[in-house]
Amino acid sequence: MIKQKNKCSQQETIGFIIIILMVMIVGVIFLGLSLRKGNYEVVAVDAEIANFLSASSAYKTECALDYEPNYRTLGEVAVDCYNNNRACLNEKNSCEVLNSSYKDILTNFRPGGKLTSYYKLSFYYQANLSESLGDARRFGDIIEKGNSSLCLSRRAGRNDISLGGQGNIVELLEVCLAG
Repeated sequence: MIKQKNKCSQQETIGFIIIILMVMIVGVIFLGLSLRKGNYEVVAVDAEIANFLSASSAYKTECALDYEPNYRTLGEVAVDCYNNNRACLNEKNSCEVLNSSYKDILTNFRPGGKLTSYYKLSFYYQANLSESLGDARRFGDIIEKGNSSLCLSRRAGRNDISLGGQGNIVELLEVCLAG
């Protein structure tokens, strides 16, 4: 009887050790996977930022092509910048006007009333809606300001400007909120 009890307790101990080893192996695997991924922040898609980009497309710039006061909107200037970087009457080209206008506007942009520690605005040409933004062609300068390492939360929004059946211009704004 004593031999049988010892065998049962030995079997239980071995089973317990096997379970602990399995849990440790799974834990090491999960730890390795999480360290390999790095520190990626989740970017929240923000309707306020998308609305800001959409509204700013109607903003009148200092660029007139034919005569003053027939000033172009930011959306029209973005199309001009993509197409052939047309010259305005004030001798600036459309890409310069696009960049300087957005820099002025973005300095006062406070999503949700919060200060931004960093922003990045990029312009892409997307041939069709089924094309992913990763496959789209970037054009123009990236407008960037601040320090992305101070991010507490990252938000993004986009605005599509139609090129009349020839694709879209996509404005993508990423913002880091400081507080």
